[in-house]
Amino acid sequence: MDISKNIKDNLAQIFAVVEKDLALSTRFKLPLIMSFFNPVLNLILPLLVFGQIFSLKESFGAWDSQNFALYLLMANQFFIIVGIRNKFPNQFSVEKVWKTLYAIIIAPFNRRNLFFGIFFGYAIMGALPFTFFFILSLFIKPITIISVLSLFIFYFFISLIFSGIGLFLGALAISKPSITPLVRFALSILWLFSCLTYPIEFFPKNFEALARLNPFFYIFDFGRAIWIDDNISLSIVTYPFHVFLIVGGAVVLPIVGLWIFNLIFDKYGIVGY
Repeated sequence: MDISKNIKDNLAQIFAVVEKDLALSTRFKLPLIMSFFNPVLNLILPLLVFGQIFSLKESFGAWDSQNFALYLLMANQFFIIVGIRNKFPNQFSVEKVWKTLYAIIIAPFNRRNLFFGIFFGYAIMGALPFTFFFILSLFIKPITIISVLSLFIFYFFISLIFSGIGLFLGALAISKPSITPLVRFALSILWLFSCLTYPIEFFPKNFEALARLNPFFYIFDFGRAIWIDDNISLSIVTYPFHVFLIVGGAVVLPIVGLWIFNLIFDKYGIVGY
């Protein structure tokens, strides 16, 4: 009976956070609508530019003029998923200004449930644009249902990875905001060499080596491998290090992120009230 009540209490806390986040995210309709259209507009210029590049050279690795749209569509899927890394610091910063964050944290409220509430709330808000880009990708290169399911498991893993990073950024946003620009700068360097928007074959050889030192590269590379190979067993056997990095990161980073959040908050509290 105690276990059942404990589960219900935790689910109620998670649902309360999700409900609050959805209400806040949908209170202004125009920004919500534009958040769906802006990623579509961002596809147009890269497709035009790279169309000209492919007219000079037929292919770059696995990518050519016929399937490069898939690369960009998957980049938009990744952008939506990894955007959760900014959800935590942005929301914490807003609630710090509203002076509601401290009330939530010191209340009889499990901070783990705050994590899951924000996680699921963001997933619900991103579901529509993500589904749009996913379906477009299927039109360009259809894949089997097994590959689709494998991709959704993979996307769930990377959302956990970037949630852990988001928790760390959230802790800095409320307790050590002076350090946040430095950390964001380091993350920006990683993004430059993550091959999220451009294939690694576009990089000069020296920069290719830098990209291969970047853990983000392996995350995005494996997602595209699942789609291109359309054979999850082949992808796992071909890229074992990618799989190890992704599964390990999905397990470790949310735990470490929550631990760091508690550590920093308990030591420094909320700075800037």
